[in-house]
Amino acid sequence: ERTYRELCNDSNLENAELECLKAEEALEAFRQEEVVQRMVYQLYEQVKEQSERTYQPQVLKKASAWLQRITQNRYLFTVGDAGFLAQDTVTMRPYTLDQLSSGTRIQLLFSLRMAFLEMLEGGGAYQFPLFFDELMANSDDERSLAIAEAIAEIAKERQVFYCTAQQDEVRKLDQVADGEYLLIDLEDEQRDYRV
Repeated sequence: ERTYRELCNDSNLENAELECLKAEEALEAFRQEEVVQRMVYQLYEQVKEQSERTYQPQVLKKASAWLQRITQNRYLFTVGDAGFLAQDTVTMRPYTLDQLSSGTRIQLLFSLRMAFLEMLEGGGAYQFPLFFDELMANSDDERSLAIAEAIAEIAKERQVFYCTAQQDEVRKLDQVADGEYLLIDLEDEQRDYRV
């Protein structure tokens, strides 16, 4: 009995009980954090699924319209098990990104970006500015002109920056923009700055 009383009054027992209490609190905090993380993940998955069901058809429809316009109705934009596809309207054959020419691939991705941007803006009053870098570089003359026309149309609604070192791209944009642009020749700017 004396040994029992001594052990009960010993600080080691109090310390052990305190450590046990701290460990239980830490375990409960960890459990609550795990529950919250799982709830957030489940909510994220539900929102993602609902968002994909709601917005994906809209984006695909708009991207397909953009791709048709740029390719003169040659390709439609679709999505399959292999990812993004361009369906040839003549042969009705779908092509994956790696099966497309680099020019058509760029046009498909441009179409998707424009559709996604339009969906993000949601028809609101604010229009995001766009930056393009030699978008026509890998396209034939006919499609380059269609891209230039699309850019000119886009520039009527929003600010567009088009960077290129290719004079033929500047000429195509000049041809369709009707002088409604500001051309900044960076070589001239650099030369003027040095002078």
